[in-house]
Amino acid sequence: PRVVVLEVANALEGARPGMVSLPEMDALSRSCGYSLVHTVAHDAVFVRADVVQAAAERGMPLRRAGDLAFHLRREALRSELMSQVEPHVLSYDIDMAWGRFESLSAADPDA
Repeated sequence: PRVVVLEVANALEGARPGMVSLPEMDALSRSCGYSLVHTVAHDAVFVRADVVQAAAERGMPLRRAGDLAFHLRREALRSELMSQVEPHVLSYDIDMAWGRFESLSAADPDA
């Protein structure tokens, strides 16, 4: 398949019985020719490497494909925000904070 969505242990919780951690699944997916492109809570989206390359060649790069550290940082930010806000404003706050995070990441790739 070109895209695989897998359930993994929450990136911040680590592995639990019966679940594989995000870093472990990332390593396995790389060995099978896939790149991590998106995470949210327990879901991780992997895209086949040739699809990632084809997208880049056509001017549509998946900027954070394969960047495990970035995805772990984003999940940490998401978790922090979720613990601080009311459920009805959660979506808005995450979008606002994510915009700030993207700006910082663009200015400092190690952020």
